[in-house]
Amino acid sequence: MVNYIFKLEFNYKDTIFFSIQNKERDVALIVFEDCCRKGELLNDFPFLCPQYYSSEEEWDDDRNLITASVYALIEEGYPPEMQDDIEYLVESMIEYKPAINHKVQFFNDPTVRKYYSERTENRMQFINYVLSLCENKETVSLNEDDFNHLTQYKAKRDN
Repeated sequence: MVNYIFKLEFNYKDTIFFSIQNKERDVALIVFEDCCRKGELLNDFPFLCPQYYSSEEEWDDDRNLITASVYALIEEGYPPEMQDDIEYLVESMIEYKPAINHKVQFFNDPTVRKYYSERTENRMQFINYVLSLCENKETVSLNEDDFNHLTQYKAKRDN
């Protein structure tokens, strides 16, 4: 396995973004989202039908769903060994707990690449676009003072 570097890009509520660097080049953006619900067979794992399950009634899995969406930051796509490495890294970052189920998906979205490359100049456009791709489709309005050295935002409490 080649050496990869993880960089925390954003952390907000149940969603966290990491970029993965390989040989001084950003190759992937990983978005982990805690969906706060159980996984659904036909919606989340349709590839299991009909080989393993014939209907939703047979699906007996009440574990909490964590999605890991991997967005390619390189246009030419991944060589097979790099895709295997990235999938392994993504799965290893999800803490093993018996009550967790996870789903890993790969995407090739040119808009993510564009906004990622412009994230220094327009961080909110990047963050809100990526959040719009998540299940919870949140939007945030932050200013530079809301970010600390980890680019982590903590929701402000209402008094």
